[in-house]
This record gives sequence, structure tokens and C-alpha cells, in this order.
Amino acid sequence: MKDLRKIAEEMMERMFGADTEQQVQETKTWMHEQSLQLTAEERAEVGRIHRELMAERRKKRGEKRTDINVKELLGDAGEVISMSYIAKHYFKKDRTWLYHRINGTVINGSKSAFTDDELKIFRFALEEIGAKVSGLSVSIH
Repeated sequence: MKDLRKIAEEMMERMFGADTEQQVQETKTWMHEQSLQLTAEERAEVGRIHRELMAERRKKRGEKRTDINVKELLGDAGEVISMSYIAKHYFKKDRTWLYHRINGTVINGSKSAFTDDELKIFRFALEEIGAKVSGLSVSIH
């Protein structure tokens, strides 16, 4: 029997330990290989465990990066990319949650912002979506 918690924990270690582009690519390859070895039920369980671990990590760290203006960085690309998709598939949150962080909305007297870990996930999401679009454009003759 596969230790799904161990797989989810290693996924997190690799995601947050990837500092170079090569490490990011190796992590993506490893995660893809792992998913191919799991049944749909096992993938769902790894996803549930991963979300649980992410919540614990966010709660422990709780640091916000108010020094980064994500809205400004996104520019026009923010209108092209589906933030609802990113919120749902990468953060397991609704789009409002993501828009608050992107726009720096003040809620209960505190400015909404991404934590370091959330920024890494956001970056990972953008890179993965970019790769999908790039692959699609190459396949169109």
C-alpha cells in the first residue's frame, strides 16, 4: 500500500525547495510521474492531504508579502488569465479570495496579500498555464 501522506509531504518539500528553474522543472516531472502511478482515488486523497498540509503551513507562517504589487506585475495579462481557474485549481479557494490578494483589498483593517508560499504556488500556476498555452500554440499548424 502506498503511503499517500508521504507522497503529499514530499510534493510540498519539492515545491517549496525548488529555487532554480531546473529544480522547478524536475519537480514538475516528478509530480507528473507520481500522478501516473496513482489511481484517481489515490490522487484525490493526495490532493486532500496536500490541501491539509498547505493550510497548516499557511497557519504556521502567516506572513504576508505586502511589498509585492501582484496586480501591477500582472498588467494586461491579468485580463487574459482566468483567475477563477487559478483560485479553484491551485489554491482550492474562490476567485474572491484570490482577487483580494491581487488587489491588496483591506479587510478588517488588514491589507490582503500573498504569503511567500502562496506566491510560489501562484508562480507555479502561471508557469504551468503558460506551458499549456505554449504547447497548444505549437500544435496548431
